[in-house]
Amino acid sequence: GKQHGGVALFDFKGNPQQQNYTPVILLSGRGEDSAQVKGLELGADDYITKPFSKTVLVSKIRAM
Repeated sequence: GKQHGGVALFDFKGNPQQQNYTPVILLSGRGEDSAQVKGLELGADDYITKPFSKTVLVSKIRAM
């Protein structure tokens, strides 16, 4: 079934069977501080709000 993004992220990042490190960047329309903090606390490696620059996204991916 379909999961809420935060639940899916927590399940994915908290899975001990996850052998390789997979960075996660959240892309969201919610720009308030509380949403960003919650996403990072759930295990996201970065949080980008929409609209976002493709250049910035590519730069953040390369930095990971």
